[in-house]
Amino acid sequence: MKKTKNKAYDVVSKISTGILISALFLMTILTAYVLICNSQGKTASLFGTVIMKVITGSMEPSIHEGDYIIIKKTDVSSLKEGDIICFYSQDETIYNIPNTHRITGITDNGEFITKGDACTSEDSARVPVDRIIGKYSGKSRFLRWINSFVSVKKLLLIFTFLPLLTITICEAVTVAKLGMKCLSEKEELISQEKERLFREAVEREKKRLAETGLPADAFSSEDINTQQKNEK
Repeated sequence: MKKTKNKAYDVVSKISTGILISALFLMTILTAYVLICNSQGKTASLFGTVIMKVITGSMEPSIHEGDYIIIKKTDVSSLKEGDIICFYSQDETIYNIPNTHRITGITDNGEFITKGDACTSEDSARVPVDRIIGKYSGKSRFLRWINSFVSVKKLLLIFTFLPLLTITICEAVTVAKLGMKCLSEKEELISQEKERLFREAVEREKKRLAETGLPADAFSSEDINTQQKNEK
């Protein structure tokens, strides 16, 4: 029974370790993908969600320069005044560059009027439906923290640290697993040794009883054990 439990524990440990390593590896790859895309002025799309870095302070204080914002694709017909949207700008100065501003109105032909919270006037270009990327839904503090490591040395440090952290965690899991296995085996050996000593004591007691003329089965193992304790 204990061997079966040990095997099951080993299987669970291996699966858990594999999942942990895969999760850390995936997180590293996705983080690198987002940082690379945003460094090239592009949006990073992950599972229907767009992540982009804000490069101006036009939405202060709601959104700060340097923030990584999360844009969710949404039904355009559900958008209303007050919503913050991300769209490819029609403005000549930043044409076709992703821009994130608040909706301040909707024209009769369904185009959106937008304005940055920190701006004094509305955007000169309207936003057609087909230019909308999605609706703002929040920020990623983790990516902003990662982005604080802007120097090459710091980036190298982070991407060296993550694999080392993964290896350390794996080693810790392995050591813990070996420790649990050794403890289990030690308990099993102790249990077997106690059982062996008890059987030897029972056999000796049976011989002693036989020498006194009593049948060897006159007492049960429990009686013999109780008698030995009383004698001690």
